[in-house]
Amino acid sequence: MIKKLTLTEIINLTLSIIILLLAFFTPNKDLYYGGRSFLIADILSILFVRLLPLPFTSFEIAVLQIQIFISIFLGTTLNFYGLISQFDFFLHISFGVVASILSIPFIKFFTNKLNLDINKTHLLFIIFIIFCFSTTCGTLWEIYEFSVDKLFGLNTQNNSLLDTMSDIIANTMGTIFFCIIYSYKHKKQAK
Repeated sequence: MIKKLTLTEIINLTLSIIILLLAFFTPNKDLYYGGRSFLIADILSILFVRLLPLPFTSFEIAVLQIQIFISIFLGTTLNFYGLISQFDFFLHISFGVVASILSIPFIKFFTNKLNLDINKTHLLFIIFIIFCFSTTCGTLWEIYEFSVDKLFGLNTQNNSLLDTMSDIIANTMGTIFFCIIYSYKHKKQAK
């Protein structure tokens, strides 16, 4: 069964197409690059949540779409990276939270496959999986940035180990924040 597009997916797809259309009428390369990146990220995320046999909720899909909107539309297209000095750092913190949220469908899928109840699985084990999943996503993103810089002559890492390490630390901070909230919520529900 194919799921219908969510409102956030429709909004992001529409915005990316509008941006690409505007790019044809202006000499602004950021519009073209941002619109193209936005459209590709949206299509990949839509395929991701539909092709994987995971129980994504509309909330999890919305969180993913909002992260794409903030990072590509605001960050790249509207140049928030250049306008707000700590935009990248806070974006990586939010990415840690988003990746943590997206770990939950994976955990549910595998606990169901093993005939386990996620609510009866030890909290520290769940926190460990969330932490590992999210920090791995952050690390893979930094590998991606390094790779596109080297392969295509870009400068997404600002030629800086400091940028890479700051991004990894920010991602880990977001992950830890989510794990604390998840633990608190889980303990509150257990009472």
